[in-house]
Amino acid sequence: MPSKIYLSIGVNCGPRIYIKSTLQLTKEKGYKSCPFDLCITSYAALYECLKTDFKYFFDDLHLIPWENAPGDRSLCGKGGYNIMNKYGINFNHEGSTHSHMFNEGKNDDEFYIRNDFQEFRKRYQIRVKNWFDYIEQNDEIILVHGLHKVFKGEGSLQAICDLLKGKYPKKIFRYLEI
Repeated sequence: MPSKIYLSIGVNCGPRIYIKSTLQLTKEKGYKSCPFDLCITSYAALYECLKTDFKYFFDDLHLIPWENAPGDRSLCGKGGYNIMNKYGINFNHEGSTHSHMFNEGKNDDEFYIRNDFQEFRKRYQIRVKNWFDYIEQNDEIILVHGLHKVFKGEGSLQAICDLLKGKYPKKIFRYLEI
């Protein structure tokens, strides 16, 4: 029987929220997180990352200044930075801007950056593997993308589907804009 999966491709966490809330694909039901679920990804970063099969995903990890997420930060540090990689993907959910919201390492601004980004690497190695596993295990992959005024008009989602179709010719790739 043909199988189908929905995968977030950003631009932010909106598509993952849609997949979880609207499509009811949750961790409790066995859905596994993927690399573009909880980050800010421009079209150029997304395209290059997929084109190179995530080859440089962990290269040039560095911190960038960013505004803290709302919420009680009384038990954590001052925050103010996110993680970015060579592609230019902004990992705000693992940055100190969100440390008060962490499930693991709650209120620890340095949880994901300590020891050369050890916890970040561990988390995203699993998410990248999940991405490849979902593509391998499903016949149809629906890429869910959230429109955002900052990235509007950057590139074609059909080009992303075509890129992936070239890599996986036996698979069906479609996109859903939310």
